[in-house]
Amino acid sequence: MSIVETGLRQLKKAKDWRREDAADIFGTDGSWQWFKRIHYRELVESGAVIVRSGRPGDLIDLSRIGPVVREILHKKSLTHLNRQAA
Repeated sequence: MSIVETGLRQLKKAKDWRREDAADIFGTDGSWQWFKRIHYRELVESGAVIVRSGRPGDLIDLSRIGPVVREILHKKSLTHLNRQAA
């Protein structure tokens, strides 16, 4: 079975993903770490983040992370809007 058949090509190191694909949203590693810490359960349960302990660091599933981050940011925007309206 090739790497393409297993879907492993969709996985990327979190630091590389943040720097190469998400720098406009998460300008620093620290901003991504904060976001991940706050939304940890949702990111992991969705399969967007695969947690690995130790030096290698977490993996990002490229097919899932975009929609999950977008949904989280959308919910936060709605919460902010509702607070302003109250």
